Amino acid sequence: MRIKNDLGADSIREKLTDISPFLIITCFILSLLSFGVLKYSYQVSLFHEDQSMISVPIAILIALVSQLGRLAFGLVGVRDFVRGKKVTGALGIIASIAITAYEHLEVTRMVKYWSNPEMYYPIVFLVWIALVFELRLMMTMSEHKDTYKLEEERVAAAEQKEAQRKEAERARMEKQIKTEYEIRAKESSLQQKLQHLADKEQQTAKMLAERNTRLREQQERFNARLKEEALERKTRLAKEETERKARLVQEQADRTARLKKEEADRKARLAQEAAARKKKADKKATKRQAKKAKQDLKKAKAKEVAATADTVITPPTLGNESKAPATNGKYV
Repeated sequence: MRIKNDLGADSIREKLTDISPFLIITCFILSLLSFGVLKYSYQVSLFHEDQSMISVPIAILIALVSQLGRLAFGLVGVRDFVRGKKVTGALGIIASIAITAYEHLEVTRMVKYWSNPEMYYPIVFLVWIALVFELRLMMTMSEHKDTYKLEEERVAAAEQKEAQRKEAERARMEKQIKTEYEIRAKESSLQQKLQHLADKEQQTAKMLAERNTRLREQQERFNARLKEEALERKTRLAKEETERKARLVQEQADRTARLKKEEADRKARLAQEAAARKKKADKKATKRQAKKAKQDLKKAKAKEVAATADTVITPPTLGNESKAPATNGKYV
């Protein structure tokens, strides 16, 4: 078996076929819009300069009326053919052909007025292609006539079903009203019982109100007693806290005084020790100075002794008439 691979061509073709009526309607409207613009330009150019105040609105209205009428004839004719109204549909086609023929003559006058023969065929094509689009749309939509009939039958069935639903709803409402009458009759008998129960409830509510009043008074007294106890406890705690703070302050003051006294004693002891050390150091320094003085004295005496022992006269040298002085200043 050979598998046909069309790369989605069939699905694309079916989708394009489905939207072809929309494309036809779009092209039909665009052709009418294009010719409407040309007609507006032509109508504006026909007015004199002193009529310029009304030229634009009148030209717009003429273009709108003609093209909207053409569009309405086309769409109504399509609807008539789809719904099977061939006579009215044929009349719509005849009217569209007549409007197209008139627009053809109008194109001739436009080209003659503008002195541009080259514009004749494009504008004529624009006029007649709109009619072709309209006819093709009628033929295309008439193929779906059975579908629209089925849709009308479905709508009729839905309307009939809605009517049956409304009838059932009306019957249900009547039954409900009858049931309400019976319920009201029962309610009238129940109201007396309810009234009796209401009286009892009022008495019960009164008793409950009195009991609640008593309970509220008891609760208020209990709350007042609790407040008094809480106030007393708070006062006692505040007093104890004040005493504790005072005791802590006194202990802190005592500890500070003791520390200050100990610090003063320690400084005095350190001062005494420093004085003793200084005195001892002074004694040692005095002893060292005395010892050094003795040593210096001994050295001085030793030098004097050595100087006395060294007093010797040196003889003069030959050839030298001078006399050398002795150490004591005398010549030898």
